[in-house]
Amino acid sequence: MIGTCKLCLTANVDLQISHLIPAGAYKLIRSSDGSSPIVMKSTVTIKKDEQITDYVLCGGCEQRFNDNGERWVLDYCNQFGAGFRLNDLLDQAQPLEVVGDAAIYAGSAIPEIDMEKLAYFAASVMWRGSVHHWRSGKDAVRSPKLGAYEEDFRKYLMGHGPFPPNAFFGVDIVGDKNLWPSVFVPYGGRREDLVWHYVFPFLGIVFLFLLGRLVDPARFRYCAYRSPERLITRGSMKNDTFINDAGKLMIKSRVVRQLKKMEK
Repeated sequence: MIGTCKLCLTANVDLQISHLIPAGAYKLIRSSDGSSPIVMKSTVTIKKDEQITDYVLCGGCEQRFNDNGERWVLDYCNQFGAGFRLNDLLDQAQPLEVVGDAAIYAGSAIPEIDMEKLAYFAASVMWRGSVHHWRSGKDAVRSPKLGAYEEDFRKYLMGHGPFPPNAFFGVDIVGDKNLWPSVFVPYGGRREDLVWHYVFPFLGIVFLFLLGRLVDPARFRYCAYRSPERLITRGSMKNDTFINDAGKLMIKSRVVRQLKKMEK
């Protein structure tokens, strides 16, 4: 399809089939047992090879996303029996602090951890969700909306600007191994504190964004991008948070096909 790339804004280019969630994630999920992933939407829950795609980016920008974060994250996330390299690196490191079941680490002190690529990858998925109206089959995907910050994200992803201002970025490794296989489209919205909260779980890694002028300045001390130590946590996001969030969607969703038999 010929059109305008939404990232570099170049007109009359050959647009590629872009993915909201990287195609590599679907391959990893499929490699766990050889079967199709379970796709959970507000209308239906189904076991199906259904990826969220559309013509959005040119070939150069697809490659830019791959080189600047996507490939690295896919290599270091949970690999379904082949290891979870990012978690393994934290196993070998000394935490700065332990609070209950959660531990805080200095990402900048672990040479193999590329915090820039983690931030770039998460920001790219957030921006992709905001800049285009995605569909999963016939259903519209409820993806994040960056509003006034959308252009700041685009400039950052192009290398034409800094990490988006008034944006807190967090990285947490899921403590419960049973939850490592999960991938969610970034979800959230505006809260009572007038700050936009978005959560993006991705194969054992949880990315958190807080956006807005009213983000508490004290939070930036723990930001994975802006703190001097490039802080990364493990186990700070509680397991019941995932269960509750998934449960809210399951209540609305109709289970179909072979999942009905599994459910019985």
